[in-house]
Amino acid sequence: MENEKAKNFINFVISRSQKDSAFRAAFKKASNPDTEYEAFEYLCDFGFDIENDYERKPLLLIGSAIAKSKITKDGNLTLGKAIAKAYDNDKNKEGPVKTRLRRLLACQNIDEVCSVLRHILSLISSKQVPLSYYDLLNDILFWNYQDKIERIKIKWAKDFYSKGGEDVCDSMENRD
Repeated sequence: MENEKAKNFINFVISRSQKDSAFRAAFKKASNPDTEYEAFEYLCDFGFDIENDYERKPLLLIGSAIAKSKITKDGNLTLGKAIAKAYDNDKNKEGPVKTRLRRLLACQNIDEVCSVLRHILSLISSKQVPLSYYDLLNDILFWNYQDKIERIKIKWAKDFYSKGGEDVCDSMENRD
């Protein structure tokens, strides 16, 4: 999928979710494989190939997350930064957040990554963290290319472990 089409999809879901309750209800159920069919008509209207798992599942996951979160505009944080921010004020941060991140980084196929992300996106939304759904959609749309999966996982981990403006990974490399 082209980047422009992904951007248009995000904007379309954000906008339509605010004014169309049937649309919002269909997309709220879209991340569940048992009820995802309720949003198929909207994906087809937008011109997406619902037979392609690597396109349909990420679109339904992201559309569902947007509909549930009731956001009015896309955020600016990458997934790694959004996960870290969601746990900012959590006193028990180290255990659960690292476990979730490791589970996400261990995903090998589109079903697995969408399943794990469903729970992470729910947490991010509950903490009102400004996640960039556009960036995330672009990442998971490439989950069928093995060489891209590793780069995406590295990006998520690097963004998560970055502290403030300083990148922990970069600062470790500069120690000599």
